[in-house]
Amino acid sequence: MKLSSLAGPAQTKKRLQTLACIACRLSEVFNREEKSMEHRHIPASKDGSIPSAKTRFWRGEDNFLEDVWYGRCAICGELICPPKHWNWLQRYGWILLFTPYIIAMIILSINVTSETAGWLYLFIVAGFAVLMVILRLLLNAYLAFGKWQSFPEGPEAKQLLERTDRKSEKSWWLRVLILWIILSVWVLLCLSALIIRDRKSVV
Repeated sequence: MKLSSLAGPAQTKKRLQTLACIACRLSEVFNREEKSMEHRHIPASKDGSIPSAKTRFWRGEDNFLEDVWYGRCAICGELICPPKHWNWLQRYGWILLFTPYIIAMIILSINVTSETAGWLYLFIVAGFAVLMVILRLLLNAYLAFGKWQSFPEGPEAKQLLERTDRKSEKSWWLRVLILWIILSVWVLLCLSALIIRDRKSVV
């Protein structure tokens, strides 16, 4: 009786220690699961799947939902906003890129002659196209690899929900192409008139 009475508390203590160890293990597992729930927002494809970074890059602004300037996370399903400073880059990035280009264009145009008109035309037309492509690739890269943000609250959320003026990625390229054609024709006409004037002055 004495041995069994002594063994009882010892076994109980051992069982309690085992239960405490199991509880600690379960707590660690739950903590790991909670941490795994913290994820990086990724804009979903149209079918709701998780697109690759390459796909997100080429989709560009089509990473947003249709006609709006926010997306939906492919992991948690919540509404999400583009990476921080992307809106600023979209609005003012062209100023940073085109300011040196415009200054150089003005300087070269002052002393242009019939002999240098061809080079000036190539600089203006090709320069515009290259800068527009660079700007778009920068914006797309930011959307593909940048950290998307959670949807805001309050007045900012209401303002974002009411903004439905976004066009498709293909529409952007089409508008740029039309603008490039107009610029090319206008510059060609201006330089042609300059060449004709110079030839008349020589004669």
